Amino acid sequence: AEMRDAVGSGINQFLLRMTTPFSRSVSPGPGDQDKSRHYYRNLRFTALNPQGTRHLIWDIAAMVFVMVDSFLIPLMIAWPGAFLDNAFISFYSILCICFWSFDILLSFCTSVYEGGDLVDSMPRIAKAYLKSWFCLDALAVILDVLARVFASSGNDQALAAIRLVRLLRLRKYRRIVVSLQDMCSLSGKTSLIYTMTISSIIFVVLFTVHFLACLLLIIGQMERANSASWIYRYAMENYGSSAQYMWSFHWILSQFTPATFPFRPETETEQAFLLAVICTTIPVMGAQIGRVTGTINQITEKSKEQHKMKRDLEKYLHQTNAPMKLRVRTLRSLEHAFRSRLTSLNAPPAVLSLLSQSLITELHASQKSDIIIKHPLFKLILDPLLDFTNQLVQAFQVQSTGIGDRVFTAGAIAKGLHVITHGTFQLIWPKHQDSGTVICPVSWLSEIGLFSEVQHTTTLVASELGQTFLLTSEDFSNILHHSPAVGVAVYEYASALSKRALQETAIIYPDAETSGMYAEDLLPVDWSEEALVATQLYQLFNTGDTVTAVRSERHRDRAASEDITSNVETHDVGSFLARLRDSEQDARVILCEDFFAELGERGIYERLQHGDERKRSLSAVLCANWLVTNNYEEMVASQTDSTTKLRRETWSKLQRFVQSAGLSQAGIHAVLLCLALRGLGKSAVFLRLCKPSCRKSPEDAILYAVEALQDHLPSVQKLDEETSQLTRDILELQTTFSFAQFLQAENCPATVAQLKSALPSKRIEAFKCYLLAQLSMMCGLTGAQSLHGSLFLTELNAQGLLFGLNGLNDIETRDADDMYWSYVGSRAAFFDVKITSPSDMAIARLLCLTRATTRQVIDEVISAWHNLSTGERDLLGEFLLADGLQFKACTVKFLPLFLSNARQNQYFGFLNA
Repeated sequence: AEMRDAVGSGINQFLLRMTTPFSRSVSPGPGDQDKSRHYYRNLRFTALNPQGTRHLIWDIAAMVFVMVDSFLIPLMIAWPGAFLDNAFISFYSILCICFWSFDILLSFCTSVYEGGDLVDSMPRIAKAYLKSWFCLDALAVILDVLARVFASSGNDQALAAIRLVRLLRLRKYRRIVVSLQDMCSLSGKTSLIYTMTISSIIFVVLFTVHFLACLLLIIGQMERANSASWIYRYAMENYGSSAQYMWSFHWILSQFTPATFPFRPETETEQAFLLAVICTTIPVMGAQIGRVTGTINQITEKSKEQHKMKRDLEKYLHQTNAPMKLRVRTLRSLEHAFRSRLTSLNAPPAVLSLLSQSLITELHASQKSDIIIKHPLFKLILDPLLDFTNQLVQAFQVQSTGIGDRVFTAGAIAKGLHVITHGTFQLIWPKHQDSGTVICPVSWLSEIGLFSEVQHTTTLVASELGQTFLLTSEDFSNILHHSPAVGVAVYEYASALSKRALQETAIIYPDAETSGMYAEDLLPVDWSEEALVATQLYQLFNTGDTVTAVRSERHRDRAASEDITSNVETHDVGSFLARLRDSEQDARVILCEDFFAELGERGIYERLQHGDERKRSLSAVLCANWLVTNNYEEMVASQTDSTTKLRRETWSKLQRFVQSAGLSQAGIHAVLLCLALRGLGKSAVFLRLCKPSCRKSPEDAILYAVEALQDHLPSVQKLDEETSQLTRDILELQTTFSFAQFLQAENCPATVAQLKSALPSKRIEAFKCYLLAQLSMMCGLTGAQSLHGSLFLTELNAQGLLFGLNGLNDIETRDADDMYWSYVGSRAAFFDVKITSPSDMAIARLLCLTRATTRQVIDEVISAWHNLSTGERDLLGEFLLADGLQFKACTVKFLPLFLSNARQNQYFGFLNA
């Protein structure tokens, strides 16, 4: 109760803050600048994480390209002619150009670090890249292209110079290696760091020797014209290229070893080159050897440190005269700790003192959050938008256990939630002390104890050195006061989980002889998932993922829904209409429920407890069938009053409209589907599945559901492309124009113009389907009262529908203003109201707005109009005659309902309205 009081005042503000960024569809005004900025922040560019898996793969590929270049380019400089017609080299050069060009684009999309913060802003990323590696990368790609050009022209000198400059790309090798080592270090893979370090040193040494060997070959080839080079002196020109390379490689390598070499320089150039090699590369080689030695020392030092710790422990155990059995157990536990990563959470290095407190807090939080986030509830409330991560993670206490330690005992009061993070544990029931259930990471125990005061039913014992997290109910309750949204979500989750546990007897009330309440410590994971669906926060964050009622019954109805879906596959709309025509009334309803699974007993209407709308949708589908198949008798089956009953002459006029539409089977199928789904948009539960911007009207919600919630609409899943497109077109026209408002003159000519402007992007068949869907929907409005025919389609209502259909006839060629006022005028003429002035046209629209259908109501409306003062008539007439095109018009929703209720209210009256 205290938690509900604490969070109740804040949940509305939170939900408003959460939904505002998604619901804005127009340009913000001056007062909405903060909301607009928040909206565009949600739409900002998402950069590539430099420590992500995809970027890691790309870095490895880049390193391979750099290594291949470092091997091939010196060889291509030494023997330029040998690689001109090589198919592999040609393919590789093209591949390099493509890879490094894409690498430049990727660099503009990869986050960078500035002052320790990860920056994902596109302009700042571009600025940082342009100031660092862009020039080198762009130059390298340009040189790759030029190398291709000069390779085909045969200019060996220019080609060699370009290839030599391309070796600048080797600078990226060091950066890539450092990046990979950092990732290995952050992942705790120390052995990989040592391996990469030694491999990198070997590569540097080999590349240095390889490059110098190729330079020595180039010098020998340059001096060969004078017959004085080492190649001529030692007859190496009679050997192949591979033999020359191996002799040159051996010669360079012998400069750093005491071993002798049979060759000696023959020219001053060769002598100078070898002296330069000795003077410049010995420090480089020494540095690399020093790095190898340092890496080996680090490995040895780590082993020595662990060995010293073990010896110190042995001395301590000896001095304390500990029993031999206890000594062995202690030493084995220490060895297990060395092999595991348990100590990393409890032994932070001294360097952390140099970091900011907020960064240290975030660092500690990240160590636990990877485990905590695996629980469905915590995964939800750790969303960054809630800003609850640090508080929740810090509330978890780390507890280390040894072999045989008890984490909790049967019968004891549960402190809270226990999380098994490392090691193996035994969950033992009191009646089965000899055996128990093996619990491995990551497992969640005593969850009910987090929300209620219960006693454990089992004992948890550690089988080896392990670690657990504990979240006490007191700590959890304290941090919930800081986040109203999380508090409400936890309350809803706890209520649903406890209710399920009570149903499954996981919570046991003892008899009178015992005290307290017992709860099962190990609950099924799917209970947590189902309880999570009951929270408003889950439905907000997971818009469109699930229907609450569907999810709660999925284990019982999955097979039935598959059967219904298979029935949809075996039926087409032609056979469906034929079977409806030849069936009795009760059988027709069953056929509709089979064809449209949503209307069935296990359909989404029933699960949402939306029975009346289901009946209206069924009635609309049946009415559409009677209209298409010209079944007058069934349409009027429930109309017993002969004075109001639909006449055959009027039915014939409706049939002329249906037949003139000439709809295909795909069009009829689309109409029936829209009618079957129309009522879902009026369910508050169903609306919560839709994103906030699509909750403005039932039509918007259904359109969104057809596109994004097909998992819950089996009938939509089986549509072919043509029917699916027509369905979306009909729904889009419904969101653009309301036929029901048009019939009551509730809208204005501007809305007809909007409908007219929307038609060029739709097929004319879609518009005819839309009109048939609207006509059928109006006929099915009384479906909640009876499914036997249409109580709505009386003679008077049918005449009004015909006026509306005729008013929108030839919409492609007629003016919007003319269509609107011709419909209003035809309604007035039907009631013998003559229009000779603008005032008469205002009265005609007022008759439509008041739903006047009898002479008494018409006379009452005209009398009320004339009882107004001249100024009032002018003001009201200006409102009623505004078209929204040339003159600003206001549309008042539910105005006809307001006027109708006011006329029937004796204390208010129509004149006051």
